[in-house]
Amino acid sequence: TPTLSSRSWNGFGLAPFTNPPAEVRLLSSKTGPLELEIPRSWATPQGKLQIVTALKNIPAENGWGQLLRSSDPYLLPGSGDRSLTHFLSFSIESPSTPAVLIPRAGGKIRIYQLFPRLFGNTNSARIPNGTLEQNGCGKFADLNDAALASLQQLGFDAIWVTGIYRQATTRDYSSLKLPPDDPDLLKGIAGSPYAIRDYYDVCPDYAVDPAKRLDEFKALLARAKKKNLRIFIDFVPNHVARSYASAVHPERDFGKDDQATEFFSGDDFYYLKPGSDGPPLQLSTFDSKKKQPTTPTTRVIWDDKDNRFPGLKEKIDGLFPPEQKRGRVTGDNQNTWRPSQDCWYETCKLNYGYDFSQGAKGKRKHPTVLQPEVPVPNLWKKMDAIMNYWQEIGVDGFRCDVSHIIPSEFWHWALARARTRNPNTYFYAECSQSQYLLLCRMLRRRYPTRGPRCQPRSRLLPLQPAQLDRSRLQLRLWTRCIQRPDENL
Repeated sequence: TPTLSSRSWNGFGLAPFTNPPAEVRLLSSKTGPLELEIPRSWATPQGKLQIVTALKNIPAENGWGQLLRSSDPYLLPGSGDRSLTHFLSFSIESPSTPAVLIPRAGGKIRIYQLFPRLFGNTNSARIPNGTLEQNGCGKFADLNDAALASLQQLGFDAIWVTGIYRQATTRDYSSLKLPPDDPDLLKGIAGSPYAIRDYYDVCPDYAVDPAKRLDEFKALLARAKKKNLRIFIDFVPNHVARSYASAVHPERDFGKDDQATEFFSGDDFYYLKPGSDGPPLQLSTFDSKKKQPTTPTTRVIWDDKDNRFPGLKEKIDGLFPPEQKRGRVTGDNQNTWRPSQDCWYETCKLNYGYDFSQGAKGKRKHPTVLQPEVPVPNLWKKMDAIMNYWQEIGVDGFRCDVSHIIPSEFWHWALARARTRNPNTYFYAECSQSQYLLLCRMLRRRYPTRGPRCQPRSRLLPLQPAQLDRSRLQLRLWTRCIQRPDENL
C-alpha cells in the first residue's frame, strides 16, 4: 500500500521521515493513480501552484537517496542530492528502512568531498545568474560540530573542502581592498574556484564576517581536529587566475621578476610571441565588430538593468589591460593571442621549467637525473612556500590538481620538503584515466602489465567520480589517491 511521508534538510543532512502535514492526504487505492489532496492555502494569491516531481531511490547511498529523474531541469540525477531540501514522498515500501554503514575495505582512508558554497546553503531560490544575496552561499561555519559528527558517524576520516581559495569574481569587497575582477576574465558571476586570485587567502563569500575569513577557516580546522577528522584542500600547481595578485603576500606574486621576452625561459609564465594574431590579447568574450558580449557571463553583466554589477559593464571589451603587449599562455596550453571560449582563457599556465610545446623532447630548465646541477626554478620555491603556509595553518593534506601535467621531478622535490615539515601530510592526485600509468611511473611505483589493479606497493586507490550541483557549478573529477603516510615518495 502506498504511504505518504515528509522529509526535510536539517542543516547537515536529511532528517528522518516524518508524518506529512495534517492538511495533506493521500487519496488512492492499492491500484490505479495516486491522488494527493493539498490545502488551497499553498497556492499563490493568483491561484498558481508549482509542483516538481522527482523519482528517488530512497534507501540507496546509505539512506541519502539517489535521484533518478526529476521534472525540474535543475535537479540532475545523482546521489546525495542537496537541492531537494524538503519534499513529500510516496513510497511503496516502509520509509523507516535503516541506513547501513558499509564497512571499509582494507583500512583505506575515506574522504568526503564538499563544496562550501553549496554544502551549507539552504537557500533554494536558485535564481539564474542571481547574486549572493539572492541565492545564498554556504559558510565555513556551516561545518559545525553537528555536521562534523554526522560525517564522522558515516565513517569518513577526512574532508576535502573544495575550492577554498579567493578566486577571481564579480563580487565587490572593495571595503576589504578586494575590488571585483574584469568581467572578461570570468566564467560565472561567482567565478571559478580554480581561477585562483590569491593562494594565501580564502574566499570571503564563505565567511560570516568576510574581514575574518581566515580566522573562520582556522576555526573549522580546530573543530575538525576535535572530531579526529582531517581537512584537505586543493593544491592547484598548473595555473592561476589571469588577474592573480596576492593581497596577503604580494612580495611572492608570480611574474614579478619575469623578463617576458621569450615564450620559454626562466620566467614564472609562458609568454606569447608577437604574430599575425596579436598583440594585444583578445579574449572571445566580446565581439568588437558588433559591439556585443559573447559569453554567458559578459551577457548577464551587459544586460543588467538593476545595477547589480556597478562599473563592470564598461570594462567588457575582450581586452585585459596588463596584456596589451605581453600576453600569456592559457592554463590549458593555448599558445595564442586569441584563445577560444571553450579553453581556460581565464587562467594562465605556470612555467615549471619545461617547454611543453615540444612534448617529451622539450627543453628542461629544472633539475633532472641527467642534469642534477640545474638550479631549482624560482616557481618551485614559490609553490613550496604556498604549501608550507597552509601546513603551518594546520591543513592536513592536499588534493593535487591535474598532477599528471606537472614534471615528476617537482613532485619528488616538493613532497619530500612537505613531509620533512610534517611527515603525516597526506597527498592525493587528480589524473585522467588515460594518465594512470604515467602517474604510477611518476611515483616510481610498479604498475601492472595487464588487468585493472595495481601491484600492492603502488598504493593507488581509485575514488568514485565526484560531481557537484550542475545548476551552479560542475566538477568532473577522475581522482587517484596516493596512499601514504608510511612511505616517502
